[in-house]
Amino acid sequence: MQIHRIRGRDLRDALERAGELHGSDSVVLGHEPAPGGGVTVAVGRQDVSLFAEKPAALPPPSMMSTARLGLDDVERVLRRSGATHGFCQEIVRRVASSGASGAFALDAAAAAIGEVIPIAASPRLARTSYPAGEGATGRAARQWIIAFAGARHAGKTTSLLKLALRLVQARRRVGIATLDVRRPGAVEHLVGLAQPMQVPVETAANGELLVRALGRLGSADVILIDTSGELAWDAGQLQRVQQWVERSDGARGLESYWVHSASSKPASTAPWRGNFEPRGPSAIVLTKLDETNQPGPGLELAWPAGAPGLVFLCDGPEFSAGMRRASANDVADLFLRGRLT
Repeated sequence: MQIHRIRGRDLRDALERAGELHGSDSVVLGHEPAPGGGVTVAVGRQDVSLFAEKPAALPPPSMMSTARLGLDDVERVLRRSGATHGFCQEIVRRVASSGASGAFALDAAAAAIGEVIPIAASPRLARTSYPAGEGATGRAARQWIIAFAGARHAGKTTSLLKLALRLVQARRRVGIATLDVRRPGAVEHLVGLAQPMQVPVETAANGELLVRALGRLGSADVILIDTSGELAWDAGQLQRVQQWVERSDGARGLESYWVHSASSKPASTAPWRGNFEPRGPSAIVLTKLDETNQPGPGLELAWPAGAPGLVFLCDGPEFSAGMRRASANDVADLFLRGRLT
């Protein structure tokens, strides 16, 4: 087989030149950026006899060659980020349906990712009043309660404190209540980090005491609840809070955020299933993005139909940095680049 290298302005131009020079039966072996700009493709062709009749005209390669290369690039990049086979197939199918090919396939993949991964609204952007039937008066909630749930070491406390700092900087009155009272040193650690922000911390050993603690924080605009990491137990205690909120006549709203470490592999597409049902989490906080170059599995928690959307993306242990509101562009960057830009 003879191997030839052809340079073009871009991948499509290089492939068309290869077709004109070496025929549609040539095989594309690969492509790479050319020094100084453009793209170089390598094509191979079987040797032909010197006495063979040269065709009068050689048709350009079909667009299927360019499209296939683009789709292969999309799948390769997604798999590099840890995306599952099913997710790769869904994005490739959407890119193929869009008609994008070559270098444009990755742009189409970014758009497709934004379509299939939902972004959850934070309470600030969510409904301003309860729909008919949820609150007797239909008033906007005066106080939001946000519970951070998830497995131990997922980054619940760190995420909670990151959000607390941003709320304080936005001049919101913030309170913290914690159910994590049985782990040695947990309360002291939390109080020590909350004090510089002048955020009060209440402790509660069960759901009944948690409701009383929330009552003592009644002047706060937002109350953040830290849970223990014992999933079944936490779910039962938060159910008490849900009942209390429902009795508040629309004055309070409750959100529950599932906190998941991007550096861990999800045991299932819904790790909260079996504990936080029938009312599952309202949004997902993805943490520890700096500890992995394969964030795909964590991001895919928001992919199945009916799953909660992503609300915050976090990396690093510093409270003053490393937290951003999730967006379609950020999610596409994580899948296609493996990191946040």
